[in-house]
Amino acid sequence: GHLFVAGRVHFILLSNTTSLYSAVIYGRGVTDVDGFLKGALFALRETLEDDGLGYVYERRILPSTGPIGFSGAIDRAVTGSMNELVVQAKFLLSGGELSPFDLGLRLNDVLLSAIAAYGKGGYATPRAAFRAMASRIAG
Repeated sequence: GHLFVAGRVHFILLSNTTSLYSAVIYGRGVTDVDGFLKGALFALRETLEDDGLGYVYERRILPSTGPIGFSGAIDRAVTGSMNELVVQAKFLLSGGELSPFDLGLRLNDVLLSAIAAYGKGGYATPRAAFRAMASRIAG
């Protein structure tokens, strides 16, 4: 997760560290771990269902919602890519009013080099990278 501010509104970017597939929630009102997890799980389910990947939520995420632990960033490539997604998010939000849900969908179409293994020409989108990962689950 990455907390950021755009136009005096707090948002939280939630990204899968392998694919950078993301969802966005409002930061306002998130005052404890329980509130964060409820918002995060709701956003993930909605985003995955919209992309036709609801089975990933049902098979992998929901069963793993037992004890949750938090850690720091795993590597600089992920941190840098999430920073790039925040820059993109701020740009997209400056053009008008986007809901966190719509913002997350738009961010999943941003070309990133950190997930190049999933695409052609040295870049891939988080959506394409996550779909490639999800295809192994559906198999």
